[in-house]
Amino acid sequence: MTAREQVFDDVTTGSSRTTHRLSEIAIDEVSVSRQRCVDQHHLDPNSSLAPQVLTQAELNRLREPLDSVLTLCREELGRLYALVRPAGYATVLAEPAGAIIERRCADADADRFSEYGTLPGALWSEQFEGTNGIGTCIVEQRPINGDEANEPLWPNTKGKFGFGCSPNKNVLN
Repeated sequence: MTAREQVFDDVTTGSSRTTHRLSEIAIDEVSVSRQRCVDQHHLDPNSSLAPQVLTQAELNRLREPLDSVLTLCREELGRLYALVRPAGYATVLAEPAGAIIERRCADADADRFSEYGTLPGALWSEQFEGTNGIGTCIVEQRPINGDEANEPLWPNTKGKFGFGCSPNKNVLN
């Protein structure tokens, strides 16, 4: 029985092993991504390089072909942000290659989120940042979630913070 099958069995039978099994699955999935970043992208997991960020001109060129879609996305991003704002979270929208093209956060938190590298133009593909929510979500084409209780996904991640990422194959592709 695979770990995923065991979790399903634990949930359906009410077993207390579920939380432990979910942690094992999350650790395994992070390990797969970390290994992919080392093997395919030749990244050093002990590196502490700053996030790569596009210039404003590059970001504008990236956004231009998405302009009509972004008009709709900005409205929805605003609604989502209204839900998470009380908890001190930001919302971001990344394009299919992992560049953040929109961000919503409180003005008072903007510097903190920028220090984390969650700013418009930041490149969050696994190729550039190693294991991270946005990049791993893109590669695996499935939702990725994490919280501050987990160890950082990649050592160069600035700070610890919760995140939830979900691919939307129909909007920006």
